[in-house]
Amino acid sequence: MLFVFLLLSGMIFGQEILTVEEAVTLALKNNFDVELAQKNIQKAKLNTDKRNTGLLPTVTANAGANYSIGTFWGKSVNASDYKKIKGAGTQNYNASIGANYLLYDGNFRKYNWDKLKLFYHLSEIEAQALYERTALNVHNTYYQIAKLKEILALLQSTMEVSKHRLERAQVGVEFGKQSKLAVLNAQVDVNNDSLNIQNTKLQITNAKRNLNALLHRDLSTDFDVITEVAYLADLTEDQLIQDAIERNTQIKAINQNINLSDLDIKMAQAGYKPTVRLSANYGGTFADQPAGFFDKQITLGLGAGVQVSWNIFDASRKIKEQNAIIAKETNLLQKQKIEYELESQVRTDWANYQNALSTLKFQQVNIQTAQSNFDRTKERFAAGQISSVEFRQAQLGLLRAQSVYQQAKFDAKVAELRLLLVSGRLVE
Repeated sequence: MLFVFLLLSGMIFGQEILTVEEAVTLALKNNFDVELAQKNIQKAKLNTDKRNTGLLPTVTANAGANYSIGTFWGKSVNASDYKKIKGAGTQNYNASIGANYLLYDGNFRKYNWDKLKLFYHLSEIEAQALYERTALNVHNTYYQIAKLKEILALLQSTMEVSKHRLERAQVGVEFGKQSKLAVLNAQVDVNNDSLNIQNTKLQITNAKRNLNALLHRDLSTDFDVITEVAYLADLTEDQLIQDAIERNTQIKAINQNINLSDLDIKMAQAGYKPTVRLSANYGGTFADQPAGFFDKQITLGLGAGVQVSWNIFDASRKIKEQNAIIAKETNLLQKQKIEYELESQVRTDWANYQNALSTLKFQQVNIQTAQSNFDRTKERFAAGQISSVEFRQAQLGLLRAQSVYQQAKFDAKVAELRLLLVSGRLVE
């Protein structure tokens, strides 16, 4: 019902009602860093194309022409003297098309292709981590605006009470029931309330500008936010720990690094195996040699070949293999470390979340107490039984209790968001 009221109000006064879900969607669509991450994904995806792996044959075309002129001396088998030919010119032309294919290399190229695919998945994981950080920043900024909006409403309500007290004091002076000191005290309180309202409005303006920057839109765009907060009821500590171990981007990234280490080991071991290359070509030549046995020659034909090579000894191969093995062992240890730290973080964040919810309940009781105290103080002040100083203390006590409650309300939500972040559930 509140949401409908705010939405209608926004339509009437022309101010956009922005929900936190809409804000996150806009940020993930328009944010500069998100756009850069998507470009990196596109580049990594392109690198996985089979044409970038060496798994396809290469085809080349060649053509050439040569011309030479000079003096030629030649002697046939039955002749006794050399025959001299001046200005003998020769022309040679050739053209061919050939294909080469690396048939076998110990699966080195396949493993390299698999690595490119893993790098692509790593770019997606890195982007996911960026999306989550962006979403958390949007949530934090949004709820900061919502909290300030609630506090502004409290300050404005306090201001109305202070103004009413000032008016009563002024009337009291006119009728000789109060001294001018009461008016001065009330005026000071009104001024302080005005200053607090002014500062809070400035904070709201700055926070809105920060949120607009995250959404990559006009920084002066004005909007309103929803201050109602709902908490998830299905969260459990054990499930959050399990989700963190399975879905956290750090875990996903280290798993990919372990897979990369496996491929590095296989690529190093591929160096122990032979390579087999196939080649084929089709082409022809034309030669014009007036001084030759055949003054004109034409050849045309198909050729094919197989080349086998085996690098029997390479001192660096073993080092590469050992380094790859060490890298895998390092990544496995790193994974254990991350899992341990994630469990610790979830348990800490869970305790903070439960404490925030508990604090929120206590603050609700404190508001009731402060409200009751203020109501009694207001009655006594109206009856002239207490001073304006005591009234102001009760007024500030209620404002403090209400402000602390608003802080606790949004602190609990932020604590919940941190749990969702570490468990990989913030951006589904």
